Amino acid sequence: MKNSPPIHGRLFLVVLLAVGCDIFATASLTASSSDWLGPVAVAASRDGGTLFVANSDARQIAVVNTADRKVVGSIEMPAEPTALALSADGGRLYVACAAPKSTVCVVDTGSRKVAKSLPAGHTASG
Repeated sequence: MKNSPPIHGRLFLVVLLAVGCDIFATASLTASSSDWLGPVAVAASRDGGTLFVANSDARQIAVVNTADRKVVGSIEMPAEPTALALSADGGRLYVACAAPKSTVCVVDTGSRKVAKSLPAGHTASG
């Protein structure tokens, strides 16, 4: 398929689970090492160089450089992120945030900032 991401992007999650990564307990995230981050969803960039991990308990998205398996940043969310979708051009990350008044946050991946929030009803999920 000509619009499919490269195979290494699809296999990265398996590799991540097999070899481990710092996203589950790292000082670079705002949650302390004694807090549970609660990874629940993942989205990979088209080239496989960046992985976005929704950490529900920490209310944030971890940004992982796949080349060195390091967390290079985090994006704070207004509520627990439950699902992720990356735009075809990789410029926007759509994040479902579960709450009694849920939102879908549109994140600019370049600035790693929430550009806008859209109402999504009660307890949005994938």
